[in-house]
This record gives sequence, C-alpha cells and structure tokens, in this order.
Amino acid sequence: MRSPSCRDTVYKFLHYMDMDLSEKRSWLVKASGRIMGPHTKSEIFDLLKKKEIVVLNEVMPPFRRWQYIRDLDEFADIVEELRVLEFGSNEDHTMTTSQTVSVTEKLENTYDDDRTQDFPIGVPKEIIINDIKETPTGSAKVRPSSVRTQFRADFQNVEVEKESDRITRSIWVGAIGVILAVAGYVLFKKIEPVKKEKIYSAKEYTKMALSHYYAGDYQLALPLLHKARNLDPGSEKVNSLIAPLMVFLEPEKKDELENILDQLRGSDKISQERALTLEGLLDIKEKNFRSAKRFLNEALSKNPFFWQAFANLGVISFLEGDYLSAKNHFESALSVDVPNRTSRGEVYLMRAASEIYLWKEKNSKNYLENAKSGLESYISEYSDYKQEAYLLKSFVDFALNEKNQAQKSIDDMVNTDPMLTQEHAKDPMVDRSPISWKQLLPWCEALVSGMGASGPVSAMYSLCLVHNGENDIDAKVEISKAMSQAPTDPLVNSVFSYITWVLGEESKAEMLVTKAIDLNRTRMKTLPHVVKARICEKSKNYECAIEHWQAVKVLDPTSVSASGGLAYNYLKSKKFSLFETAFTEGSRYSRYYKPLLRSEVLAGEEGLNVRRD
Repeated sequence: MRSPSCRDTVYKFLHYMDMDLSEKRSWLVKASGRIMGPHTKSEIFDLLKKKEIVVLNEVMPPFRRWQYIRDLDEFADIVEELRVLEFGSNEDHTMTTSQTVSVTEKLENTYDDDRTQDFPIGVPKEIIINDIKETPTGSAKVRPSSVRTQFRADFQNVEVEKESDRITRSIWVGAIGVILAVAGYVLFKKIEPVKKEKIYSAKEYTKMALSHYYAGDYQLALPLLHKARNLDPGSEKVNSLIAPLMVFLEPEKKDELENILDQLRGSDKISQERALTLEGLLDIKEKNFRSAKRFLNEALSKNPFFWQAFANLGVISFLEGDYLSAKNHFESALSVDVPNRTSRGEVYLMRAASEIYLWKEKNSKNYLENAKSGLESYISEYSDYKQEAYLLKSFVDFALNEKNQAQKSIDDMVNTDPMLTQEHAKDPMVDRSPISWKQLLPWCEALVSGMGASGPVSAMYSLCLVHNGENDIDAKVEISKAMSQAPTDPLVNSVFSYITWVLGEESKAEMLVTKAIDLNRTRMKTLPHVVKARICEKSKNYECAIEHWQAVKVLDPTSVSASGGLAYNYLKSKKFSLFETAFTEGSRYSRYYKPLLRSEVLAGEEGLNVRRD
C-alpha cells in the first residue's frame, strides 16, 4: 500500500495536468527553518495573505535552486497586490535599517548556492538584523521598533539544502514512477493472455493417474481419474479404478458412487466379488451393517477365497462389539493364501485388537498370550504398521504385568520411523477403522496412566496425538513435557523435531534434529537419522538424505525405510547402479513400500528395467 504522502503527491500531479501552464508549476517553500509544499502559485498567495509566510521567504520550483519570493517575476503581480492590500496604492512604503530599501524593489540574493563554500567556517549560524522599523503611513499600523526580523543563512550546513533539493527531485521522480507503474500494470492486465490449464484426453489423464495409483499415492491419482471420467463417463476401465478410491477417500459422494457401481455390474473390467465388496464397504461407512453383510456374503458366494470380504465382515463384527466373530473373520482372511501378506498388515493388528477386547470381556489371559504371540510374529516378519504393532504389544505386556517388556516396546515404538505406516500402500478394498489412531488413542492414554511419567512414555503419547491429526496442540504440550523429563534423550529430541516438522516449523525442526544426532553418538538409535533424512528428502537435498539413510542402514541393516529411502534418492541423483542395488534389497522387505513403488515408476520413465525378487 502506498504511503499517504505518496498518494497525495500523485493526486496533486493528476490535478495539475488539468490546470493551465502557469498553474501547473509547483513550489517548495522554506520558512522559519521548515520546508513546506509543494504548493501552487495560488496556494502560496493564500499563505502570504494569511501571513503564514512573507515575501522574504524562499521558494524553489522543481529541479532549481532557492530564491526569494519577491525576486521572481512569476510572483511580481502577487507581491504588488499584497502591497496594495496592505498599504494602499498611492503610497511608497519602506522598511528602515541602516539604509532604506523599498519593499517593491528586488533585493540581490544574500548568497549564491554555488559560492557558499567560499565562506569561512567561523561565520555565525544565524544572522539577526535588529531594530527594523516600519514607517507608519496610511492605514498601516505602527509596529514596535523591538520587532526582530530574522534572516537565516546557515552557511555551514549548505549540504542540508542540497539534500533538500535531492529529496524534492526524488519526490517528483517517485510520483511520476508510481503513475507510470500503475498505468503500465493496467495496460498489462488488459493485454495479458489468459493462462489456461492444459486439457488432456481421458486416456492421457488415466495414464497419469496410473503412475500414482501403482505407487500407492491414491490422493494424487483420484483427481486425475475424476478428470478422465468427466471426459469419458462410460469408460469401464476408469470406473473400475475410481470406484475403490472413492469408497476409500470420498465415501460422502454416495450418489456418484452408486451410479458408478451400477455401470460396473456385469462389466468384465471388475469382478463381481469386488463390485459387491465395494457396495458393502459403502454401507459400512454409512453404518448400515445389515446391508453391508448381505453384500459381503454375496461376494464370498462368488469367490470363497476373497479375503477382503472376510476382513470387512470382521470389521463389522468388531464395530458391533462381537469380538469373537471378528477374531474368526480376521483369521479366515489370513488363512487365504496370497503371494505376499504384507498387504494384510491391518488384518493381523485387528485380530490382535479383537483378542485384547476378548481378554477384557472374558478375563482370560489366553487371549493376551495369543495377541502377544501374533504381534511378535508380525513384527519380526513384516514392515508396515510397526508403530501400531509396538503400541498394542506394549499394552499387552503391561496387561500381563511385564513392565520391563512394556517399557522396551514403548522404546521400540518411539524409535520406529513415524512415517512407516503412511508410506505403505493400503488396499482400498478393506476398512481399517478398528486400528485407526483415533481408536488407538485411549490405549495410549491407558499406558501413560499405568506406566507413569517419563520422557519415552510422554514421547510415545505425543506421537499418538499427532498421528490422530486432531490433537496437534496437545501433542506439543506432551512433547514439551517429555523434553523437561529427558532433555538429553536422543529419541525424545527426535520426536520433538518430527512433531515440529509435521506442524510446519521446518527451520526449528532441523535445529532440533541436529541436536538429537549429537546426543545419539553413543546411544545408537535410528530415529534421529530417520527424521533428518525425511527433512532432507522433503527439501530435495538428496545427498543429505542419502547420508542419513546410510546411517540408518548401518544401525539397522533390515530397515525398509533405509533401503527404500536410498533407492529413491539414488534414483533422483541419477546414481542408477546404486539405485538398482538398494531397490532389489528393499523389495525383499516389503513389496508395498511407497518409496520403492515410486522408484519403480520413475525408473521406467528413465528407461531402466528393474525387477523384484
């Protein structure tokens, strides 16, 4: 926004453009050591009449020097008019000093700007002429002889006046520049071409969507599929791709989903069991469990080995509080032989959660022992849902009164890559609400209450809160508490850095993780380097990310985060041979880790052929 003085200058300039030539010129006025203006000729006349200035004050037009008002031809008529107004037209009036000078005569300049440097430095700053008397004539009033008329000639500070000249020129140049800029902007906006988003064909949008779909980035794929469907609403391929993603991410668009599913019935682009399971999923979102069961059982009648239908039936039983039926459905889903069970990580955890609830319900430790055994087996074999699995295990250990084991599970949970779960692609055909962080949060609170206050426990709780996504302020409070309890713990400092980074304070996060790495030199924890690698990768500092993923791999050779991070960053750095090695190794740990899936897509774009073992 322009300052008021600049705006007023512009308005005055525009006003002058409509005046006649004599009135357009503006002047600065120097009076009593002040510089006023710019003023027009008529405004200066008004100031003279009001006796706010006198004819012995100085004025300066643009880009010229100071001169007395009475010495300028432009003001001769004004000076004469003032004399007539003050004294009458038939008298000749004078001011008397040691010699008489007519008011209407021109005075020679007291000094010349170009010669001021010739004056000695010892000249007084103020020249005062005393005893100036007015001769009483006509209607003029007699003024006391003690009136002092001061003529200031500050010869030592001539540079101040030159600076005033430069300021005046700057004001005019600035005003003209603002006007030209505004005019140029208006003209530019009129002729600027309207930028339009490039329109692709439905086939092109679908191809772009598939690159995200295969990488598990469904949030990026879905908008592109919507564009493809808008161009070709009858495409069975597009509808078969978009339907599960909409159920997964946009269940509120039920009418559109129903229309898509109607189109897919009988299509060879989607199996009947998948279409029926999608109908069931939509009903689960609506909590219409009776209708959902009907669709899911019909899907199993079409394909008795469709494990997603079993898993969703288990979710319905869990939400209804029938934990024994839920456990049985989850076990049926896990009993189906599939090439890689990593994609069913949520089913393992939901079965364990059902067994914990059965222990509460039936007060039988056998359910706790089964849950612990299943969780330990899952943690040792698979890579996704690690933090959730450690959380459930720590609760089971605590319930079994094994506090040392519970504390170790909490430490393991805190030391796990906090983005590991979200960086694994999920099957959109399965509802996983029983193990959402919203559902797990009460168990975190139970552990805090049971284990007592400590840095790692508070850090664990702060992770539960920030993962929930609705408790950011509480997460900050909790991690601050953890820092006060364990200020030198590298894990606590790393969690503090991660939460700060997630909440958008990147510079502060980098400072905190640097401290965590320094504190970790003898503790051998992976989390400080994981957080640092994530921060570097997000800022596209691939060499930094590689350095810290390598540090993670030294500490944990089987870390899928390290292998996947190295593969992705090697590829972005054009280190193709190193990429292939890291990609092959990472694929052995998880086939559904997004950095590996993204790398596979990018490698194809680079013309590389990579194969999974």
